[in-house]
Amino acid sequence: MSNKNNLRYLYKTFIFLIIFCFAFSTVSTEAFAKKEEAGEKQQTPLMVDMNSQKLEYFPENREFVATGNAELVIKDEGSKLQAKKITFQQDTQMIIAEGDVKIIKAGNIVYGDYTRIDLTKGSALVDNPYSVINNMKIKAEEANIYADEVDALRGKAVINNEDVSFIFSTKKEFSEGNFKKHEKTGGNRPVEEWENEKPSYSIKAKTIELKGKPDHNIIVMKNATIKIGKITIAKMPYFEMSTNKENQNIETMLPEIGHSQELGGYAGPAHVFYTPGGATLKVAPLFTWDQNDIGYGIFSRFMNSTNKTEVGYSTVKEKLTYNGTQELPKDFSLLYGANSYIDNGFFGAQKSDFLVDLVHNHVIDNEDLNQRIHIRSSAGYAEDYLSDRGTMRFKNQGSFTNLEPLWKYKEFLEFKFQEQYDITVYGKGVTTAVVRAGPRLDFNFDKFHVSTSYYQGGVHGESPLSFDKYNYGKSSMILFSSLDVTKKVRLGYLGYINFSEDGWDNRLFAENQIFALVGPEDVKLLIGYDSVRKRTVLGLELLVGRGKTDVDFETLKIINPDDLNFSKKKKNNQKQGQYI
Repeated sequence: MSNKNNLRYLYKTFIFLIIFCFAFSTVSTEAFAKKEEAGEKQQTPLMVDMNSQKLEYFPENREFVATGNAELVIKDEGSKLQAKKITFQQDTQMIIAEGDVKIIKAGNIVYGDYTRIDLTKGSALVDNPYSVINNMKIKAEEANIYADEVDALRGKAVINNEDVSFIFSTKKEFSEGNFKKHEKTGGNRPVEEWENEKPSYSIKAKTIELKGKPDHNIIVMKNATIKIGKITIAKMPYFEMSTNKENQNIETMLPEIGHSQELGGYAGPAHVFYTPGGATLKVAPLFTWDQNDIGYGIFSRFMNSTNKTEVGYSTVKEKLTYNGTQELPKDFSLLYGANSYIDNGFFGAQKSDFLVDLVHNHVIDNEDLNQRIHIRSSAGYAEDYLSDRGTMRFKNQGSFTNLEPLWKYKEFLEFKFQEQYDITVYGKGVTTAVVRAGPRLDFNFDKFHVSTSYYQGGVHGESPLSFDKYNYGKSSMILFSSLDVTKKVRLGYLGYINFSEDGWDNRLFAENQIFALVGPEDVKLLIGYDSVRKRTVLGLELLVGRGKTDVDFETLKIINPDDLNFSKKKKNNQKQGQYI
């Protein structure tokens, strides 16, 4: 519904920066400051062990000086400070480390030339800090560390992505095959081997802020330029993005721009409200238009770890449109919407006047039978958008597809077989059924790609709801094709041809979309048109994981680093069978 630029790549980059903030937090008050009892001014120093080849005490200054493999250990905090020389001043409660400084906590190490830790203020200064964590090296000229903030000045992060490769897409139906495959190295190379390689991505920002909140992690970039190779893909005076602690939802303050049959053309600035439980509410006032009128409207999107709901209104169309999904336990979900296209299994996305549906998806991969079995069952209430008719609806669909090709010719051609069925029962006992089966062929020849399926089937009964009628016909073919015109331009077509022309609208083309992908190797702008639903298709395809990323910053602020923790809980990524 919205033209949301998919900048998850940036989110992945800043995850590495957040990891680095944990390393810096080893010199925060939690590690080196005194413990203060609530309501008491008196502080009790932490127990500190100092070890070195030479340890001297100067009573006139009440000062300990450790030299030669000097080490300061705080066992209660699991923290360790190592340097050529460590000085502990009892009266001022100051720790000074000089030469080959290493700060170690929780397996993370921060290196530096010099550090000064003030236990009374709970602050620290580190000169020339740098750290290597997993596939990232980050270095700054200076870092100032306080109880609830870390400021790294004039620095650079170098991130190696070569062992992680994935595609982010705003239009997933177009994403497969849009990028060339590349081989992973299969191991973590030493940082010395890759840190000076030419970056695939680069980000230069005046200020980067990582803000920790109880339920959200917020990333802010100011005066940022993003490049892929030598090509600048974005310049942003201000950009803000947030995620919940489970890393499942990402929201941005980017404007909402797009076109739909329900709202017309629309554009407007947006603001995100951060609500409890890691949820976000994005609200955008809209300027709207169509061929004959201009008006105004509003768009909002609510997201949390289990729910996504979008609501829109435009005076041009004078319609309220909304749709949403609530994920439930054990592969159940609740779908609901009005005046919007909602998933209806292999029937495609269909528009009702109102719909609420409880859906259960169950996927079984049976290697012995070489079958992926996807059973989709649903029960709910629906109202037709062409009439005032409403009824209960109970639906069961199944899809059976070969896991491995039945026949294959090198890398050019694959053959599979698919079968599908649908049985629907409505409130007054009306029953409909659809059964279809047919072959699937996938061609891949140099710059030309085609995936096509042919179905021959039968239809029993007629749905009392116009939107719920099977529209693909007894004899139909799906065609997805693309042609690489140049290295930076790809043209494509997605069609569903009803040869028998026996759909409810008697169309030959039940689906009809054309598109173009334009851009360099790692990022492509998608522009297309859906003639059936009369909507413009806009999107962004972004490949993450090729080469490395450089991030240059003047200031990196880490605010409330203790709240920037990320849960290890992962979203259920069970593979779902695809009908089309």
